[in-house]
Amino acid sequence: MRLMRVYQIGVLLCALLGPVVAWSQVFSITPSITVGERYDDNIFQSDADKEDDFITVITPAIVLRYAPSLETEIDFDYEPSFELFADQTDANYISHDLSLGLKAALSRRLQVTLSDRFTLTEEPNDRERDILLEDGTRGRSDAEREQTIRNYATSTLRFQLASRSSIGLLFENLIEDVEDPDEVDEVRYTVGTEFGYLTHIQRQNRVLLAFRTDIFNFEANPEPDADPDAQIPEEDDFLVHTASAGYEHHLSSTLTTTLRLGYSFTSGLDSEDGDQNSGIVGSIDLEKLLRTGRASIGYERSLTSGGGVGGQAVADRAVAQIATNLSPKITAVLGANVTVLDFQTQADDDQDRMFFTIRPRLTYQVLRALRLSASYDFATNIFDESIRPDRTDHRAFFESRLIFRKGWSVALSYEYRTRSFEDEAETSREFDEFTRNRVFLSVTYGPTFRF
Repeated sequence: MRLMRVYQIGVLLCALLGPVVAWSQVFSITPSITVGERYDDNIFQSDADKEDDFITVITPAIVLRYAPSLETEIDFDYEPSFELFADQTDANYISHDLSLGLKAALSRRLQVTLSDRFTLTEEPNDRERDILLEDGTRGRSDAEREQTIRNYATSTLRFQLASRSSIGLLFENLIEDVEDPDEVDEVRYTVGTEFGYLTHIQRQNRVLLAFRTDIFNFEANPEPDADPDAQIPEEDDFLVHTASAGYEHHLSSTLTTTLRLGYSFTSGLDSEDGDQNSGIVGSIDLEKLLRTGRASIGYERSLTSGGGVGGQAVADRAVAQIATNLSPKITAVLGANVTVLDFQTQADDDQDRMFFTIRPRLTYQVLRALRLSASYDFATNIFDESIRPDRTDHRAFFESRLIFRKGWSVALSYEYRTRSFEDEAETSREFDEFTRNRVFLSVTYGPTFRF
């Protein structure tokens, strides 16, 4: 009897103190400093003007994590990087990479999520985009050593109206600021709302009704030697309005499909007589929770912008992603994107293209103190018009990292990148094709403090 009472008291204490123990360390901070030396055999990514150099890289960083409850988590990462060239001192620069994430239950009925990623850099290899957003229209600025600024922010606010119904508000912002006269700067805003109604509470199946407006603003970039007083051609800004209905169906506890069908139409932002386009849009997504990861595949048809080209385009995009632990020591990630852009203005007809990219990545924790990683990125643009050469990019990356105690690690990496054109014109090959090799040896110190 006494043992039974002790057992009951122990169970009661675990029930009362378990959440406190689980969340006793809700705040962590990881300051770090990385110092390394890189050899680059083609710093300007141009075979016509090939220059090699040694670069000293100094990268301080800070990572903050705050999780006061199971429903609330805040992440903050900031990483400036100082790159000092031994010979090409005019190429010295400072890049900035910042990310912020928030998910919180403000009350029992109100939830908010927020994310933001900001990148300012002159290094082409730092301009990585989410595979869901890549469309191949920034090929020129992605290959040149010019300052680019990119910021992508999303936020959602969801309110539970009743046991079966909820309403959500969406806001997105995308900023692409480049210095290339062949591309346009773009600022995009998205405002939308979505109403959901549960048709099956246990399975969480729901009907979805949504409306959103996308606002696209463009600004052309002048030629480097252009007259400062010369007028820069203006791009037509426009809005896309989309109304849709959909259904989210949980086929099982690990398999979910979402189907949406709607209608989109455009309107001019600065004038009433802007180009008007409309059509049926929609999407279908399938998501599977794996035992040690997640897999998804989806297709979407939308009215959108031409990205770095500007203008209006119909985009058909199919994306597949999978991330899983193949074993306790091996992690695999694979993403693929096929996008077909059909520009709706005659002036941009030669920009119609099919874009394809695939990105496998593998990480192998050989020993507790040794980690190997490898990734590959293949991307190609196939244009409908023969006047534009098809473009293909390859990028391979390998890294070995030796991890010591108390936050110390040493890494050695190798990166190979190449661009080629399927074109008989020598001009494209001479000025745009390149191969590039980089070797980087670095030392990092980054202790983690938990409170």
